[in-house]
Amino acid sequence: MKSFPITVDLTNCAEEPIHIPGKIQPHGFLIGVDQEHLKITCLSKNISEFLHIGHQELLSKSLQELVDEPQISKIRQWQQDKLHPILRNTIRISSHKAGPLLFNAIIYQSGNYIILEMEPTIDQVDNFLGEFYFAAHSIFEKLSGKLQDKTPFQIFAEEIKTTTGYDRVLIYKFDENWNGSVIAESKSEKVKQSFLEQHFPESDIPAQARKLYLTNWVRVIPNVDYEPVEIISTNDTTIDQSHSPLRSTSPIHIEYLQNMGVKATMVISIISNNQLWGLVACHHYAPKPFSFPLRNNIEFIARYFSNYISIYREKLDVSTFNKLLKLKSSLILQSNQEKSLKKGLFNGKINLLDLIDAEGVVYWENGTVTKAGNCPSHQNLEALVHWLDQKKEENQIQSRNIINILPKETNWDKHFSGLLSIRLSLTNSHYILWFRPEIVKSKSWAGNPHKILTESEKGFRLSPRKSFEQYLTKVEDFAQPWTEPEIKIASRLREQIVEILYKNSEDLKKLNEKLEKIVKLKDEILAIVAHDLRNPISVILGSNEILKMDSKGMLSDSEDNEYYLNLIEKSCKKMNSILKDLVDTASMEDGNYQINKTLVNLNEFIDGISAYQESQAKKKNMVIAFRLNASKEFVNVDKEKFSRVIDNLVSNSIKFSYNNSIIEIETFNRKDKFGFRVKDFGIGMSNELQKQLFEKFSPAGRKGLKGEHSTGLGMYIIKNIVDLHGGEIEVESAPQQGTTFTLLLPLSD
Repeated sequence: MKSFPITVDLTNCAEEPIHIPGKIQPHGFLIGVDQEHLKITCLSKNISEFLHIGHQELLSKSLQELVDEPQISKIRQWQQDKLHPILRNTIRISSHKAGPLLFNAIIYQSGNYIILEMEPTIDQVDNFLGEFYFAAHSIFEKLSGKLQDKTPFQIFAEEIKTTTGYDRVLIYKFDENWNGSVIAESKSEKVKQSFLEQHFPESDIPAQARKLYLTNWVRVIPNVDYEPVEIISTNDTTIDQSHSPLRSTSPIHIEYLQNMGVKATMVISIISNNQLWGLVACHHYAPKPFSFPLRNNIEFIARYFSNYISIYREKLDVSTFNKLLKLKSSLILQSNQEKSLKKGLFNGKINLLDLIDAEGVVYWENGTVTKAGNCPSHQNLEALVHWLDQKKEENQIQSRNIINILPKETNWDKHFSGLLSIRLSLTNSHYILWFRPEIVKSKSWAGNPHKILTESEKGFRLSPRKSFEQYLTKVEDFAQPWTEPEIKIASRLREQIVEILYKNSEDLKKLNEKLEKIVKLKDEILAIVAHDLRNPISVILGSNEILKMDSKGMLSDSEDNEYYLNLIEKSCKKMNSILKDLVDTASMEDGNYQINKTLVNLNEFIDGISAYQESQAKKKNMVIAFRLNASKEFVNVDKEKFSRVIDNLVSNSIKFSYNNSIIEIETFNRKDKFGFRVKDFGIGMSNELQKQLFEKFSPAGRKGLKGEHSTGLGMYIIKNIVDLHGGEIEVESAPQQGTTFTLLLPLSD
């Protein structure tokens, strides 16, 4: 079996492999078997003290020679289920040298091996269980009642001392750097020195030890001065003893306890939200056995207390967080009322410093600074923001010792030691930054926290401190820590502000798009005005000049005054039509085009409108054929707007048809819709023109067979009117094959 030297140097102390010491404590023994055949491959040298069989005699034997089949089956079932990393069981061992012996066993797996660690059972188990019940009941009752002047930690320390009988019980809490502080203590009168409010450095319980405390809820050393028992094996096997209750302790830790004057210990883990929150350290100043059943009972209490602490902390955090949540909502409400994010965050009844307790706060937006309270210099802020810009993957950063993580060239003002920052944009330098001041204070340690090197026969090694008398150090460059509720509310604030900024950017984008449409429409209207109004204006001006000449007697009697007056009237109507199209288009673009529906018999309505178009058709020797076949003919429409649709469709058919041709107008019903169809046999249009037909200023409707001009807005307006009525309009056409428009409208209920 591999073992490790007692001496460790300064560089590898934190990596000392304490989970594979190759040794156990002597109050129990260990057997390791291969998982396939259950053949004994390793065991502790002290096994003969418990089984009266030499370790050499047992090596290579099968576990089945010591343990009966029902117990083997139970181990096999546990191995197969893999539900729990350890199996607690009572094992009966029989041998030819001793009768049946009962042991409390912890069974766990290490690689390809099953490890059994056993301790002798004790008498009077029922008495122990009874005492445990009353102790547990007392703890639960006191913690569930009013705490009065005592913290739950102090109550727990006192109850554990009463239950276990240890001379001293400490509640030890870790900080963010894994230094520990004693927040509660209960001790016997004979113990003079108090460790309450004393601090212990991270190196006292390094990372690999903390990892083991997550695995083992209760860890006992009955006698600090024990002699470690070696584990021997047939094949130099290394056992992972992470789950081992008997695992031998690091020599440095043993020396640490001896320097403290402690003779026996029990350490209980406090695990909150799957993290090692703290420890309950029980010290005794004489050897003190602590049996297997009692440890199981203490583990039960430890699990309860850990859950209690999680709930206790959560209640405190939730209460604080809810208060902050109300403040955050007020800040956002202020911003909405002010219609300005910055004004709402800084200029209202409350500001960002009311939300999070800090000395100063800065709103940084691409070099523009808005601030409240005492803040770092602009030069420091620029350097900080430059550093934050490099950390794009981090939306939130909090530190109580910012000078320690900033680049040295920043020349940071250490007065502002605490930083809580939230990023508001991934593309711009946009942050909210809270600052807390440095708090210079003395810190009380239980002895000098700095490890020392001592010389030994094997060279220099780390030595734990000899004294645990109060040792004061000066703490600088640290601010008050940011609390969980503060960190959480900052994150919530960030989410809401980012949402507001996104909405504002979307609103701005929509506004820009709307402005672009307006500018484009303005340009298009100007083009129409410049082109399409020029001809009727020229006609009006020319006719007016002729009429003026006539009024002065400059023309012969043969000139026809009425003809020129008709030209002026026709041109004015043309101009009015153009202006109406432009105004309606602008209203539709703005979403302000209104329709007012009434119930109308569309067969009669269409027949009345088309009568006027018949007179226009006669001018081209055309015939309009009517088939008003719709039996369900009542529809809710805006009569004025809808007459424009029918009039436009029929007049277009006339405009784009040849002389002496026919136009067919039909009404019909299709399911729950009223249908209107107008078909001509004129010039038709290509697929390309059909795709553009309902667009603004479409070229498909600009020029008729006789050179008639239009704005190209008619079909665009028709389509919008039909849409506002909840209808559909379709077109079928081909060059020189005529055109058919089909209109469908929902029938009235």
